[in-house]
Amino acid sequence: MITETSGKPARDVLVTIHPFGDHVYTGKEGQFVAGYDERRADKGLFVMARDSKRPLASAIRAKEIDKSLRLALEPALTVRGKVTDPDGIGVKAARVSLCTTYISCLSSIGPEVLTDSKGHFEFNAIVPKHEAFDYCISVHAAGFGPKTYDRISLEGRPGMTVDVGAIKLVPADSSISGIVVDANGLPAAR
Repeated sequence: MITETSGKPARDVLVTIHPFGDHVYTGKEGQFVAGYDERRADKGLFVMARDSKRPLASAIRAKEIDKSLRLALEPALTVRGKVTDPDGIGVKAARVSLCTTYISCLSSIGPEVLTDSKGHFEFNAIVPKHEAFDYCISVHAAGFGPKTYDRISLEGRPGMTVDVGAIKLVPADSSISGIVVDANGLPAAR
């Protein structure tokens, strides 16, 4: 169950199970049911709840997986940054994703965001630095090489805005093409 700080049930909150688990939303009574890959949870897992409408979040390391969990939302971080080309000019419509690293596994915290016309992006309701996991950021933009899984530090007091600065992308200056064939050497569609 996910609750407000006051103890009232929190509805429509994104709950993610890390690593290798579902992304689900809470119901009107704050309840959720989420699946995970039991074979990969031998070292435990953690549960993150995020309410991006009111930047509130919480995370808990789940040691006893078969018991019902209860998380109380707390003030969270807002994470901002800018995606630029090598000259510092903002890159619009870049796809930015935030992931956690936990026991050598990467796990998305939720939907990616797009940069605005000046290259700025923002994530709301981010759990501050936690002992169970670290954060990584990835950026993809048309015409540029990707920036993938760069570790970032998100330290700050709850309720703060953390600026991760400029993330510079290198222009893609080459391309590759070819033909995919089947075992008989014939072109293979799709």
